[in-house]
Formats: sequence, structure tokens, C-alpha cells
Amino acid sequence: MARIVITTVGTTGDVVPYLALARGLRERGHEPIVVTHAMHEALVEAKGIEFFAESDFCTVERFNAVLDEVRVTKEPLKQFELLLNKLFLRRAEPRFERHVEASKGADFVVSNGFDFLGQEAAIRNGVPWASVTLMPHLIPTDEAPVYPLPNLGAWWIRGTWKTLYELAQDINRRTSLVLEPLGAPRRSLGVAGAIADRLHLVGASKHIGFERHDWPPQAVMTGAWLDSAPDFTPDARLAGFLERHPRPIVVTFGSMGGSEAEETSRIVVEALGARPAIVQSGYSGLAAESETILSVGYVPHPFLFANAGCVVHHCGAGTTTAACRAGVPSVPVPHLFDQYYWAGMLHERGVAPKPIFRRDLTPRRLAKRIDEALRDKYVDAARALGPRVEAEDGVRRAVEAIEAAMRDG
Repeated sequence: MARIVITTVGTTGDVVPYLALARGLRERGHEPIVVTHAMHEALVEAKGIEFFAESDFCTVERFNAVLDEVRVTKEPLKQFELLLNKLFLRRAEPRFERHVEASKGADFVVSNGFDFLGQEAAIRNGVPWASVTLMPHLIPTDEAPVYPLPNLGAWWIRGTWKTLYELAQDINRRTSLVLEPLGAPRRSLGVAGAIADRLHLVGASKHIGFERHDWPPQAVMTGAWLDSAPDFTPDARLAGFLERHPRPIVVTFGSMGGSEAEETSRIVVEALGARPAIVQSGYSGLAAESETILSVGYVPHPFLFANAGCVVHHCGAGTTTAACRAGVPSVPVPHLFDQYYWAGMLHERGVAPKPIFRRDLTPRRLAKRIDEALRDKYVDAARALGPRVEAEDGVRRAVEAIEAAMRDG
């Protein structure tokens, strides 16, 4: 049995895949501990997993405030830098010391590629570690250009990655200036996240994203990290609504909060019209209620999506995978960063119409996309994709890769 520390940053949707990994490690007899923001304590402990708070700095309110800034910044790397500077690297020294405490004496550390403090703590403690990405499109390759640029040949592919690296170096230099006072040695921080020398886990489905043949040898695309569907009994209000309105539209923007809840709610209500729908409140507190619209708080996505006709969502990695796993079409409304990629993949895989960026969202556009998503070609493609995503068993493959890395180290 090994004590394995899992460190990650981000919102609820960012943390959930790591809980599935922790569950898989525990089932193999290991002792996982999840280290992340204090606001996720109840979420982690509800799974029966040991929790360690790296700080109470990152709260829903702070995420919402930063997302207001991110939304007006169109360039994805600049969005990433805002998240780093405003959230993930703020108050770095005390948070780093908490990470050092958490990983001391561990047998192995599994760290989100963005969680530079968790990685540095493993390095300080001399604990072998693996990095994780849920974004396969940010691993350099000669097989395709930087997403979403067209493929114009080998020279173009290499040029796009060279340009991205140059853009990322400015962010990495500023990140190193935060890490160096902690005693951190200079190291490559990659493109929007570090890649460990020993093992780099890609927790994504090859049936949604793309696996490349020329990735570094330590990169292992495991499939998405899906938890088993939780035992969930809907309350009388939700059960009654589903009985009256089978296969409603589901609208969920998850952790995409900010100060636009009232405007977004208005857009959603106007777009839905008389269509039966369930609107999930999420971080921002979306609210819409009528004879044909039900507002809900937390409802597990496996249950909610399995009962949906289609899902309108922000295209976070976890929500995208959950919709595909449920075998239902999507209406992509990406807000920032990697969501543009997942929205594009949903369309490319034939399970969603073209995305609408959040800044371009209007009632008319959203209504049109919902009508498109309910066409047979999207419904049939989504139904066929679901079993393939489910069958990958990404958690098992990730656990096996971690165990192999521990043996080989």
C-alpha cells in the first residue's frame, strides 16, 4: 500500500476527475489524500477521501471576480495567466508550506500540471511525482498545428508550436519569479502546465479529444477519469418535473460564475421559450422558473444528463465528458481557455452544432442551436459515442500507470 498525494487547483469541475482517480487508488489498496482549496472539503470528504486544505484563499466569490476579468480577455494564454496570478499563485509562500507538509513522507505525488506549488513541494521533499493534464491539445506534436488553426503542412505546424512556446515563455518567466524565492530550481514549465519527466497522465478520452503518436514517451492518455454513477434519488419536485416533462433541455454553466447571472438567466429563459428545461444554478446562481422550467442546485451530472434531451453547457472537460458519456447531444457555449477546444471537439465528433462563445450569446442564437442539437444526426451520433467513452475505464489505466511509475522509480 502506498500513500499517494493528489494535488490540484480549480473549480468543482476541475477537482471531480481527481476524486475519481482517488477512488480508483483506494480500491487498489492505496491511501490517497487530496490536497486542494478549502472550499472543496465537503466535496472530497463526501467521497470518503482524506482531505488536506492548501489554503482558504480560493473561494467561489474570488473565482467569480476573476472570471469577470477573464471573460473580457479574449486570448486563452492571457486568461490562463490571470488564473495563475489572481488565484493559483497568490499568497504562494504559505500555500507552498502547506503543500510541503502534505507531501512529506508520501510515496508518490500526482499533481495537476497547473499546480506548480504542489509540484515544487514534491521536489522539495524528494518525492517522485507525476503531472496531469485534462487538455491533450496543449501537448506539442508534429501531427497537428496549435488548435484551432488549420493544417497547412509540416512547416506551418512547427511554426504554430514555436509561436505558442514563445508566448508561453513570458508567462513561465513570471511564474518562475514567484517560485524561485521558495527555493525552487529553474525547470521547464511547458505550455500552460508542466510535464513531469517520470509520468504525464492525460486524463481525457481519445473518443472526444485526439491522441498523438509523437507525444513524449512519458505521456499516457488513459481515457477520462469517470466516477461510478452515484446513488441519487431526486426529490419530489425534480421527480415530478421529469415525469411531466421527459427528456427536457438541461442548462448548466457549472463554475462559470461572475456577475452576469441575471443577464444569462434572461437569455436562457428567452431562448427556451415553451421548451421544458432544467436550469442548474452553478457558481453564478442562474435562476429561471416557470411551468416548463425548473431551477435546481446540485444534481449529479450522471443522473441529470441521462434524463436530458440535450445539454447546454460551458464545455469544461468534466462536463463535456459527462454529456458524452450519457449519450446526449450538446449545445456548446464556451467561456474561456480549454473550453474552446472541447466545444470544437464536440462539433467535430458530430455530437453538437457549432459553438457559441459566451460573449456572443443571444436568445435567438441559443434557441437556434438547441433546435439543431435535437436533430436526429446529433442525437444518433451522441448515442453511439456514449458506450465508447464509458468503456475506456480511464481510472483503471491511470492507476496502473501510477503503479508502474512507482515500481520503475
